[in-house]
Amino acid sequence: MKKNLCYLMLLLFLGVVSCSKQDEQSSDQEGPALKVKSNLTAVPSGAAYDKAKLDQIVISTLEGRNDFQWEMVDLKTLWSALQYGDQSLAIGYKPASEGDISGKIHTLNVKSGAYKQVHDALIELILSELNAGRTTKVTLADILVEDDPVLPILTIKLTNKEVLTTLYNLENVRYLEPLDYWPNDPNRSSSGLQC
Repeated sequence: MKKNLCYLMLLLFLGVVSCSKQDEQSSDQEGPALKVKSNLTAVPSGAAYDKAKLDQIVISTLEGRNDFQWEMVDLKTLWSALQYGDQSLAIGYKPASEGDISGKIHTLNVKSGAYKQVHDALIELILSELNAGRTTKVTLADILVEDDPVLPILTIKLTNKEVLTTLYNLENVRYLEPLDYWPNDPNRSSSGLQC
């Protein structure tokens, strides 16, 4: 009986040690937290669209599809929208290995593990790119609008098209959404919304 108990304890110990080493190895083999897409989109060329052109693109997309999401337009349109309003950009993020997280987003822990690694890597990347070649450094406090403590969303102020393109080209970025842009449409009336 004593021999069987010792044998069982030894097996249990080896199992625990083996699992611990496997976990350490798998976390070492994960690689970088950020993963670049295989098909890259180039930095938008030229100047941003003026407000009238931008409004026309957004409204025609809305009317043509009876819906509007920023992923429906090209990167130049997205970047142009950031030039108007307060330049707030919401960045939805996830580990590159995750698929659609909409069904489990309410259960995620963004304060630890892979989500925390992606979060921190995004901030580091954004600041690094914004500060390249600058003498006066941009800090997170300068650009942070909101760092959601529950959902994998980071909101920053951004107008730099190179940084926007870098974010756009990451598999980790679920969406990029200008928050303070709203089109002017003289054909639509808000008179029915009076309080």
